[in-house]
Amino acid sequence: MVESDELSWEAKEVLQKIKSFNRLPGSGIPLIQLNMRVGSAKTVKKGIPELKSVGLIADTASGEPTLTDKGSKTPV
Repeated sequence: MVESDELSWEAKEVLQKIKSFNRLPGSGIPLIQLNMRVGSAKTVKKGIPELKSVGLIADTASGEPTLTDKGSKTPV
């Protein structure tokens, strides 16, 4: 399992905010809402690819980020 100390601060921030929506894995989060919650689209754009590469988030069919089962169990 990926430890949160292995992630950049941007990825940690994005993961924490995605988790704060309290949605089940597979439920998408509109990027505009995520950007507003994080407060920086630049941070979101940097954090999302990193989180995807380690399998903590994925895209829904509509292209929205969503937690994976692994991501929902990873502490932030």
